[in-house]
Amino acid sequence: MATIQRYQIHTPGRDPATQRATIYLLGGGVTRSAIGSVHFYDDGVPIPADTQTDMGIEMHMPLAAFAGVVAMLQHDSPINIEFEDGRGHMWTAEWERVGETERLTSGG
Repeated sequence: MATIQRYQIHTPGRDPATQRATIYLLGGGVTRSAIGSVHFYDDGVPIPADTQTDMGIEMHMPLAAFAGVVAMLQHDSPINIEFEDGRGHMWTAEWERVGETERLTSGG
């Protein structure tokens, strides 16, 4: 398990593999080492299995999940990534409060 500290989004204009976006994930420490990536694919395209290599965890998801993953990276911290049972997993490391981004608009 590793904690995601930084990320970078790459969206190519045209990719023959119909991969529409990749989010590269970095961990902490002095070197800010790569700990994984998440690749997003068009609807109807076979999605490869997740893998783990020396370069980290590679997760593969449908393009429909892209906005949700970006929102999680933007708004939640800390976020962990792990490879277990042949699948990559990302999750918030803390129990999140319901409606934590809501603002109280009334005095009650």
